[in-house]
Amino acid sequence: MKKTIEATIRKNSIHTVTIDSLDSRGFGVSRIDGIVVFVEGALPGETVTIQIIKSDKRYCVGKVLSLISKSENRVASPCPLFPRCGGCDLQHMSYKSQLEMKEKMVRDAFIHIAKITEPTISRIIPSPRDMRYRNKGSFPVSLDGKLGFYRKHSHIIIPCDDCLTQSETTMKACRVFEYYIKKYNVSIYNETTGNGLLRHFVVRTITKNEIHITIVSTSGLLPNKQEMIDLFLKEIPTVVGIVLNINKRRDNVILGDNYTSLWGSDKLEEKIGDRTFSVSPASFFQINKYQIETLYGVVKRYIEETGAKRVIDLYCGTGTIGIFISDLCEQVKGIEVVPEAIVDAYDNAKRNGIKNISFECGKAETLIKGITDLDSFDTVIVDPPRSGCDRNLIEELCVNRLKTIIYVSCNPGTLARDVVLFTTNGYKINKVQPVDMFPMSNHVETVCLLTHS
Repeated sequence: MKKTIEATIRKNSIHTVTIDSLDSRGFGVSRIDGIVVFVEGALPGETVTIQIIKSDKRYCVGKVLSLISKSENRVASPCPLFPRCGGCDLQHMSYKSQLEMKEKMVRDAFIHIAKITEPTISRIIPSPRDMRYRNKGSFPVSLDGKLGFYRKHSHIIIPCDDCLTQSETTMKACRVFEYYIKKYNVSIYNETTGNGLLRHFVVRTITKNEIHITIVSTSGLLPNKQEMIDLFLKEIPTVVGIVLNINKRRDNVILGDNYTSLWGSDKLEEKIGDRTFSVSPASFFQINKYQIETLYGVVKRYIEETGAKRVIDLYCGTGTIGIFISDLCEQVKGIEVVPEAIVDAYDNAKRNGIKNISFECGKAETLIKGITDLDSFDTVIVDPPRSGCDRNLIEELCVNRLKTIIYVSCNPGTLARDVVLFTTNGYKINKVQPVDMFPMSNHVETVCLLTHS
């Protein structure tokens, strides 16, 4: 009689296992009596003693109790909060092995999801920096006035004195805000009762080290507001703007819909190549300020290689990709669902003197149907969220048989899923280029070039 998981691997039981591989989350993968066991924090080749913390009908999850033999790819984490803090996944891995894992993630997605036996995947492009690379930090405020990050799978805030993926200026701004909270005894939002003021502290930075601050509160009445502004200006001379965001919602969404400028500019400016872009607090902008030009450079290379002239840029955000490649095109049309991003997009086109680009606000899958001359465009760029493209959107693109699709993805799984729809409708995969935008995390960006046969 075949053993059941319950009979073989009971919850809280202790086992010694050898790790065979990593899954897409960076968890070690092993087997006990043929049953898959996922072990967070274990690396391939390592032998570990684990305790089973979850026993399901199809798999188990184990927690490392001790490390018996160590992988040559294991390194000491430079951050004392890892892995308790939920911000990083892979600080126990050398950066070289992180890149190998991410490249394999993309390859495995095309093999197992897209069912391509031998996909041609280019070597991943590493980030110039594996630390201090992030241009945005969103810090929840704990009830004792400390800023930090949520522990994985919980709403427990782990206070953080120095996040090593954030800029030093960002972390200094956090300390100034904590000082303000303590000095003026400012109340903190309690998500259980719904009472209190301060919820989140959001900082954006640019390569020139200028920063923009957004304070998220349940009310527009901040105590000692001018004293707070004076503190920031005294301690951080590179602050260009401070904005108050009002969020009264009883959910996990960080930003509300209402903004009030407290001081300076309500936007931040960043350069990508020879283009200048303004970014408002609600707008999406690629997180790795040292790798954005490389990512967009891959898109631009594909535009140049395919001879694209009339381009639709879907999920265009603040218009960064469309504006970046506009000098190679006759016409670019951007579509984005966030109204604030569309305002930024028009502003960005104007400040860069771009005349051959236009934007429209709405859902991509809806507005694409209203483009009466869709068949006159030769290329579509899609840069969707992690959930991937809407199926109706893909079907509409396939019906119109646009010559080229350039798919910018932050999720190899949904990219491979969507590629299946394109390839079954006459498209061919020409190139797949992974780009590491997120060192120390299990995320990877991929640019896929598809052409219609």
